[in-house]
Amino acid sequence: MAALLVRQELAALESEVALCERCFGPERRAAVRFSRPAGEPRVLVLGERPPRSLLTRGERLGPDNPEETMRFLRELLTEANLRTDNVLVGMAAMCRPSSRALEAAVPPAVCLRECSGHVRELIRVAAPRLVVPLGRFALRSLRLALAEEPEATDLRFPESVGRPQRVGERWVWPMYHVTRRARVTRPADRQREDWQRLGGWWPPEAHRA
Repeated sequence: MAALLVRQELAALESEVALCERCFGPERRAAVRFSRPAGEPRVLVLGERPPRSLLTRGERLGPDNPEETMRFLRELLTEANLRTDNVLVGMAAMCRPSSRALEAAVPPAVCLRECSGHVRELIRVAAPRLVVPLGRFALRSLRLALAEEPEATDLRFPESVGRPQRVGERWVWPMYHVTRRARVTRPADRQREDWQRLGGWWPPEAHRA
């Protein structure tokens, strides 16, 4: 029953994001569609912004998506021994306008601020035990979404990468972004090692609130 409620509330959040005009006004946009975990999400992976190609095809955002970045994320989840059916993927910015020029004109800080309410709602709906923000942009978004939690102010990039921090009712383990471009800064083999350390630390039964 709880898993069904999560799926229903994810659908409601998708509708809310699709109707939002805070960043780009009435400009036609493509909004995120979340995957539907088979069970209750134990882990929320928070990325930066959905790939434009994924949005324009109307595909769901999740580790089972064939898009290249999602494929690499799936490999990393395997390295951490995290079951994909208990993982929900979200984004710090949840839509992209049709106009690339308009997207370039709106500062990322604006999108972070305006979308933080959607991220906060995503965390409420999923109620994850662990949140893994990917990169500086996603970590800043998480700090905004969890601003009422005093521990959120301690989250810093890259200082917080690779170590668990308790923030309110959940654990946060920041990681590097998994896009191809980000792998120039943090190569794939190093990222696999990062996720292996996460997997060694994260047996869910040992870290329940």
